[in-house]
Amino acid sequence: MAIYNVENVYYINQGTEPFASLKLKDNTTVQEYGCGVCAYGMLICQKEGYDTSSEAKQVVVDLIQECTNNSGLIDTRFSDKTINGVTYSVTEVNDMAQQIMDSIPVVARLADANNKAKHFVTKLGEKDV
Repeated sequence: MAIYNVENVYYINQGTEPFASLKLKDNTTVQEYGCGVCAYGMLICQKEGYDTSSEAKQVVVDLIQECTNNSGLIDTRFSDKTINGVTYSVTEVNDMAQQIMDSIPVVARLADANNKAKHFVTKLGEKDV
């Protein structure tokens, strides 16, 4: 199992440029409904060592193109999608706490009582050395 250095995560803020004004497929913006592409974008940037706004922006643009539906919502079941030249798959984990304790960044989908997605966040942890 890979151990990630979570000290160097490029923070993608959906409310600031160069991300906020990017258009989703339904013509809404990342600022309005882009928490999913931003959360997954941070994971990809961290895994690949991307640390500039231009690299992160390209990841978010690719995520919008490859992993969102026509309503602009990210499909958390995407598999074998190419983002910024690298192929990824989403794996649902049974023990998110263990992933976090093992310093593996994860994306959490926060939902309401009807299991409707309300927000996505990237969760990070760091293993004690």
